[in-house]
Amino acid sequence: MTTRNRKTCKALERYLGREVHAADGTLLGHVSDVLVDVRSGTADWLVVLLVGPLPRHRAIPLRMSIEVTGRVLVPTSRAALRAAPAVRPGRALSAPEERRQRRHWSEG
Repeated sequence: MTTRNRKTCKALERYLGREVHAADGTLLGHVSDVLVDVRSGTADWLVVLLVGPLPRHRAIPLRMSIEVTGRVLVPTSRAALRAAPAVRPGRALSAPEERRQRRHWSEG
């Protein structure tokens, strides 16, 4: 197994299935996938399956999150996460999709 694959496996083990909460404690959803940069092998995005009646997947930059007692906390609101561009589970972001995500989250 390559170092890149080990990093990916560790990121999946660490985050997959974890609850994602807003800073105020509101449950936003659960981590359904981790998106990894293909060049560096570094986990960059958490894909969150939002709570609610319809399955909605949104990506949030991993660097915006912190782990607290088995949960992932993100400094955003439910509305901001729902307003993020949709992502398809199990599929990498294309370059234009990643640019849209970065614009939404003001990362550049």
